[in-house]
Amino acid sequence: HHRPNSPLPRVQVKQPVCWVGMSYSLIKGGYDKSVLESALLLATGTLCSGSSWQPVVNALQSMDLPFYAVFAGTWIFCTFAFNFGLRIARNIYSESMDAVEEPTWANGKSDFHLSMTIGGATAFFVGTDSAYRSSENFLLNIVGINDKDSIIKACLLA
Repeated sequence: HHRPNSPLPRVQVKQPVCWVGMSYSLIKGGYDKSVLESALLLATGTLCSGSSWQPVVNALQSMDLPFYAVFAGTWIFCTFAFNFGLRIARNIYSESMDAVEEPTWANGKSDFHLSMTIGGATAFFVGTDSAYRSSENFLLNIVGINDKDSIIKACLLA
């Protein structure tokens, strides 16, 4: 059964963590400009995939698809969302940031490879939902989060 308002931790957790880390570096004064510029590039991709994850999962689950289809669909969509963010960021940021290369065929391939990895990671978050087709969820005993789990345990599993 589908729980659209599930309180389970989601991919969006990594965005605030990234910003807190970048803020700490700025406050301490010991930052490398190229690291911050690269982080902004990656954060833009993360924003796109992270903010699309929940709507994608909700849409796929609302179609009552098998678990593996929700898993695969999430992987595919979040791969393209992350890649979209990287490519847009390269177009915008390369004008003013030395560490961000302008879009090329070579970095397009490496961006897509990274995007496939991120997409795969987001797909594994689907396995945390123990309420949706639990008999089909091959990740249930590894990362499945139950309503009885503490918030700490749920965060660690996610």
